Amino acid sequence: MKRILLVIVFVICFSGVANAQSTLALQKMCAEEAKKFVNDIEVKFACNYHYNKKLDKCFVKIIYMGKGATVTLTDVLENKLIGHYDSEDYKSKPVMCTVGDKNCNSWAEFEALIKPYMEE
Repeated sequence: MKRILLVIVFVICFSGVANAQSTLALQKMCAEEAKKFVNDIEVKFACNYHYNKKLDKCFVKIIYMGKGATVTLTDVLENKLIGHYDSEDYKSKPVMCTVGDKNCNSWAEFEALIKPYMEE
């Protein structure tokens, strides 16, 4: 009976390590793919990438520098635009504000809608 219990504990411990290593590898891949993705953009920007373990996807949030406020959220591996915010500044009503199939009316709404993608 002790032997069976030890085998179960061993399997649980090592499956957790494998999962952690898998997540770490996916985070590293996310970082590499995000860098490739943003290197193709020929404007000044700041970016924040995130591997979302729950969704098993890599996202990059790009803040374009220049006149106005333009921010995009993209699924890096699928090269799919998830969200887009465009306004004269972060205080005025946006010209465009969408995340998925939802429209938004402010910077705060945009940030709230992209939060589930950039967490976990």
